Amino acid sequence: MPEHAAMSRMAAAFRFGPAAMLAGAVNLGHNTQMKFLLLSLTLASALFSASLFSACDKKTETKTKPEASAKSEASTEAVSPEKAPEPTPEEKEKAREELANKALERVPEILKGIAELRGLPFKSDVPAEYQSSKDFREFVKKEIQKELPPEKNQKLGKALAHVGLIEKEIDLATTLEDAMVTQAGAYYDPEQKKFFVVMVMDNKMMMDTISSHELTHALQDQYFDLKPYYMDNDGDDKTTLSEDQLNARRFIVEGEATLLMVAYGGYSLAKINVLQEPHVQGLRSQLGMMAKMDIDSLVAESKSQAGQFADMGGDFAKSIEAMDTIPLYIMVPLLESYMKGSLPVYETYVAGGWDAVANL
Repeated sequence: MPEHAAMSRMAAAFRFGPAAMLAGAVNLGHNTQMKFLLLSLTLASALFSASLFSACDKKTETKTKPEASAKSEASTEAVSPEKAPEPTPEEKEKAREELANKALERVPEILKGIAELRGLPFKSDVPAEYQSSKDFREFVKKEIQKELPPEKNQKLGKALAHVGLIEKEIDLATTLEDAMVTQAGAYYDPEQKKFFVVMVMDNKMMMDTISSHELTHALQDQYFDLKPYYMDNDGDDKTTLSEDQLNARRFIVEGEATLLMVAYGGYSLAKINVLQEPHVQGLRSQLGMMAKMDIDSLVAESKSQAGQFADMGGDFAKSIEAMDTIPLYIMVPLLESYMKGSLPVYETYVAGGWDAVANL
């Protein structure tokens, strides 16, 4: 693989703007790429799609902040003002596991919805489990170290600062690690054929939005075998594809998953298929608006939408806060194939149905 492979290998890489056109620098290898390429449905894209349908069902569990605030104030009046003791680390992890298990219990329901929307039944069940923050960070760190050993990491950090792609010299490996750990909600690993929940929140709609995206990757993998698709060979670690070809395929894979994620929002909340009439023009407009967003607008929109949802929890708050600390050189590749890939996939679907999408 050529040395100009973009460092965005860690999460659905793409080229965006002048800086990314120069983004030369990091060869993270195809083994690592395949583990992380489908890694994270970033919270920004999940928030955007979830917000499209948050008003479809007045009975949804999602509450606005004012509603949650009023409830909280009423509770305060009836309860002693004494502050509850801070939970221990063990208690916090137990609470995380409980929330994750609730999300995992809904996986069969989500698989059914995805299969119906996509018109393809799953060939087999998808193993699903919770991965703790500690275990996930160790997994991410190990994968990054394979392709960014200390000496290479130091040189690349200096080089990126020297050419102006980042404002100052950084520990690139650690920055990548932090970005992935704070922005990944869940991931599907095509090598293990398994779905992992890594971020938890007390909000059914948001958790299911994230799950629907990654479980779509499982369906893609069962029918189209994602690793060879990215390698354009029999599945070894050497690709015959150019960077432009790889980028195009990433947009197809992530674009389809984001499209079905948005569609699942409508399906789960109102039992409607927004991919079909009379919703086509409205969905096209929404996807077009999402595709036109630049990173600054996207981050601002994510923060604005975050304020509309209650009970999101510490993981969510950390993810939103971390957006301000991740360099654009990493943040842009982390988001764009999700945000911009869904529109061309949808236009293909409108023109020729899922058979046309399958031929991309």
